[in-house]
Amino acid sequence: MAPSASTGAHDLVTAAPDASSADWIAGQLMDWWSLPDGFMPVGAIIPKNLPAYVRILHPAQRAWSSGQVLVRWSDVAAHRGVKIGPETLWEEIAPSSDDAIVTAVPSEGSLPLEDARTLANILRLQTRRPDACFFAVWEGYSALEPDKRWPSAPRLHLPNRSYVLLYGKIEGIAQSFEPPPFRQSANLWWPEDRAWCVATEVDYCWTYVGGSRACIEAIMSNPSLETLPVRPESRAAGRRPVQTP
Repeated sequence: MAPSASTGAHDLVTAAPDASSADWIAGQLMDWWSLPDGFMPVGAIIPKNLPAYVRILHPAQRAWSSGQVLVRWSDVAAHRGVKIGPETLWEEIAPSSDDAIVTAVPSEGSLPLEDARTLANILRLQTRRPDACFFAVWEGYSALEPDKRWPSAPRLHLPNRSYVLLYGKIEGIAQSFEPPPFRQSANLWWPEDRAWCVATEVDYCWTYVGGSRACIEAIMSNPSLETLPVRPESRAAGRRPVQTP
């Protein structure tokens, strides 16, 4: 149940009333490291029972005379003469440190601001409740200070991660949940009607979105976003850590 208090333009999110609004997520996640050979599945990061999924690649940057310009993964891959696919990792295409095509790597664990705004504009049309969204932010960020900023905020506890649970309009995704000079997006966010879900894992430089086929097609057709289709059983990243005796 959404809280009765509304959020103003100067305060885009507030504490969620309790953690029950996120109860549906845990039961729809696959186990970490549950793919063959111990790989992480996409469905361990985002609920697995939505009709379709897409992966949004966070852009890298290159220094230019007028400032930083965005660089797509596909441009970096073409520069290196390799192809990218739904499971490609940045490390597999990253140029050498002395290659000027990239001077800043893709943001890790945070959806870039312009991508967040673009995605919110698409997703607001794919839910009946763009005014009632939940935002879960990993509580481990050092500058988050959740007990000071949202003292009544409940926690969402998922395997290997705990999050501060907040609530507001869909525009809340454009704000940074850490103060300047940091830029930190929510790690999980979804509307009250659960029409879609967005997940930016703490250690990944990309974002997953699950929703209706029409929703995912709308995201993939937007030229501002670099996207790849994925499935819950697709490989996300990493392999089960080797346990030492």
